[in-house]
Amino acid sequence: MTAFHLGLKVFDSPSIRMVRLESLVNLGSGGFGENEVLEMEGKMLFALGWRMNPPTANCFLYQYLTLLPTNMKPDIRTKTELTALGLIERIMPTDYFSLMESSLLAHAALLLALDMVAPNQQVDAELFGEFFSDIAKVTRVERDNKMLSRCILLLDCISNDQPIPWHELDGRAGKTRTKSFDQTFGQQHSPRGYDMQ
Repeated sequence: MTAFHLGLKVFDSPSIRMVRLESLVNLGSGGFGENEVLEMEGKMLFALGWRMNPPTANCFLYQYLTLLPTNMKPDIRTKTELTALGLIERIMPTDYFSLMESSLLAHAALLLALDMVAPNQQVDAELFGEFFSDIAKVTRVERDNKMLSRCILLLDCISNDQPIPWHELDGRAGKTRTKSFDQTFGQQHSPRGYDMQ
């Protein structure tokens, strides 16, 4: 009954609570009281580490999209958003990504989406340099972060139906880049290739 109560609290509106705690207690036919449900709720939350309804990668992605240059062409912005959402959707069934932080996954998906979309569009490298700086400040994850590099490499492999190079994930992730992105932005703006130096 406590799990049901907890689920209702997470997904129900607190202002219009559909099922009140006293109603749940009545369903128990006197086997437990409100205080016992609340005590068990505390134990369950502790056991779950309060990980009840964390923000998803999509939630973070929508926040990161606000950092894109405001004068970016709407069609490029839309294509970037749809590509990043598609990347996230594509990898969600993969066990490895279920252990990864949603914020990091969204960060990597957006950088890779820009990499995939940008070669086909005319974009201002200076504006994107500012974006890369802004997203690093917001996420506190620098572009040369090893986990970000690994996440980008894995996303890229999965999105292109390529085998995952597990041997490269030990300290050498992110060494491959698309030539088109290099030609468009140059080395300093590529989300991939962090470890190239």
